[in-house]
Amino acid sequence: MNKLSKTALWIAMFATAASVNGQNAGTAPVEIVDVQTMINNWYEKHPTIKESGFFMRDGKQVLVVEGTASISKKASEKGFQLSRTIAYEKAFLEAKKQCVKFQSERIETDLELKMSKPEQGRIDEEIDRLVKDGIEKSDAAKVAQAMNSDNPASKEADTLNTPSAKSEKIVSNQLDQAIKASGGDPNQAQSKEKVAQILTSSSFKSNIKSMAAAKCVGMQVIVSFEAVSSPNDQGKMGVIAVQSDLMKSVSEAFASGNWKYVPKGEPGKAVGEYIPKSDQAALLGSMGTRIVRDEDGDYHILSFGQATPASKGGTAEDIAWKEADLKSRNQISSFLGEQVTNNQRYSSREETRGLPDADEIVATGDSSDESIRAVGNNLMRGVAIKYKTKIMHPVTGLPVMLVVTNMSAKGLKGAATMAAPPKLEDQTKKSAPANNAPTPKTENLKSSDSFVKEGMTGKDF
Repeated sequence: MNKLSKTALWIAMFATAASVNGQNAGTAPVEIVDVQTMINNWYEKHPTIKESGFFMRDGKQVLVVEGTASISKKASEKGFQLSRTIAYEKAFLEAKKQCVKFQSERIETDLELKMSKPEQGRIDEEIDRLVKDGIEKSDAAKVAQAMNSDNPASKEADTLNTPSAKSEKIVSNQLDQAIKASGGDPNQAQSKEKVAQILTSSSFKSNIKSMAAAKCVGMQVIVSFEAVSSPNDQGKMGVIAVQSDLMKSVSEAFASGNWKYVPKGEPGKAVGEYIPKSDQAALLGSMGTRIVRDEDGDYHILSFGQATPASKGGTAEDIAWKEADLKSRNQISSFLGEQVTNNQRYSSREETRGLPDADEIVATGDSSDESIRAVGNNLMRGVAIKYKTKIMHPVTGLPVMLVVTNMSAKGLKGAATMAAPPKLEDQTKKSAPANNAPTPKTENLKSSDSFVKEGMTGKDF
């Protein structure tokens, strides 16, 4: 690699869209083309997260997980762009699996602590937690009462209308039944040892894993990584993703249209300011969806779609623009459809049948899954192009059309609920064409033998 290429690589690696990724003054340049090393370096900049796997936001723990995946095509081969996208989705899937593993362990501990209190104590504690999260006390009481009632989950559907709530209710009811079968009274405080013994059975282990998977639905990527060392290199994609109760609630509300149990977020910034328009390398490294908050504290889904023309010429580029636009919209519909589909899976289960398979839940949401998108398309309201640009990939030398679309929570007023989606209709066929945004100029990244870059960093909430 010549000196100029090394310099370009250094700039590409450490120029970043977020201040948290800034380079310390005096640090000597180090040539890095490995995604896992880039992830490790990110953790080095955040030592608290590296040590605990969390950061704190509004007094709440936010889980941090990672995932990596290889790009199946070489940078010089046709189909490289599609392979990049697939690798991103696989990396995100690996991050979800990490989340499920952690949540499974946490749920067991939480159930032991919860059952160590009598029923009314559990209800009061749940109300206090929801009120502290910003939920109205009357609404919090409904949720707490429904969660601790003797009714099956199906009888509490009006209140517990999300996958995570239904799964928690089903597991809680099954735990009550197991305590009764052993001659105990589930309304009374239970010893941690007794609860732990019940939870060790294979059926409970499976259901707890499924409950954990429901909690991980809606997790978000906060930074993505791409490393391609040469045109003959397949390269890798990597992500660092975060999950919290607030994220889960917000993602479920986008699909249900029910924002009653979601506290309004603190003010963020104008939605367009989340897009790293001045950093084309960061844009090229950005894929998938991000949830952000605007200056009024309202939530939005930003989606980054990319496509490369099949050949040179205006017609091929026009098709690529439409593909990037469709990809961006499909990612939103898949995000919404993921919530709806999993909610239907939980709704179809009776208490005695157990929960859906956790691996099936985690895998849901692939933006290429037409059945998932078809469900999500019914919830698409007011999706609009927020930004578009054409970037020349520094390794392949080929143009990449990038379209960023936006859906706002305000645009979902009157959207169908997860429990009863309307008749399916493919809304993507009615998508506004990509050319309804200002015609972008071509951005030329410096040509280099390799490309290593952190993508857009989302808001940590």
